[in-house]
Amino acid sequence: MLLNLKYFFVIIILLSGSTLYSQTQTTTADLNSDGTVNIIDFAIFSSRWLADCSCVGKACGDDGCGGSCGTCGENEVCEENICVSDCDYIGYVVANEQATEIGNGDIFYNAQTSLTTPFDVISLEVYGSQGGPTTPTQIFFTGQNYNDCVVCLLAYKDCIGSGQCDKVFLAESGSVDITAIGSAGASLTGVFQDIVLIEVTIDNITFESTPVPNGEKWCINGNTFDVIIDSP
Repeated sequence: MLLNLKYFFVIIILLSGSTLYSQTQTTTADLNSDGTVNIIDFAIFSSRWLADCSCVGKACGDDGCGGSCGTCGENEVCEENICVSDCDYIGYVVANEQATEIGNGDIFYNAQTSLTTPFDVISLEVYGSQGGPTTPTQIFFTGQNYNDCVVCLLAYKDCIGSGQCDKVFLAESGSVDITAIGSAGASLTGVFQDIVLIEVTIDNITFESTPVPNGEKWCINGNTFDVIIDSP
């Protein structure tokens, strides 16, 4: 006959990457089928419970028992206890790049990812004539609209020609560290750091940018540029 016994224990566990917590566990089951409910049954129960609570192989999310296996970093989401990027596109590879002085101190830099179509373009626009930098500096992107930024970073996706691209992205956060800049004949060098660009539409008349609802994201970090500035 089974004994109607309950074993109450407080289990305190500290697993790698897990929050320290305690929880009272109870078992009334004869888990080893020996006709009694005793400490052996609780040991079996506890081992199963601990296995469910393990953070081994988990970088984030619930550990299965009310604790946490950690949180993900910026621009990451937790999927099945693994941190993955929430960026739709990451970085870019340069097939061709150039910088041009448009006039009055305005400089446009373009990096093209392929010499054939379709290609992507990363475009840095520095409007020196409107208060943009004319000497080395670090510029932070903080959600400026395209119609009023003096340093604008855009990305164009799946282009088949100039102005013929499927999607447009505008820098929402991050920075560009411009380490050299000048007029035609000088060098333009720098690095993009922790850039997040969001998908936008841009009005052809007002140049106002509008985020696309549920649009895509493009993340860039560590990409550098080093070119000689051409004249128009």
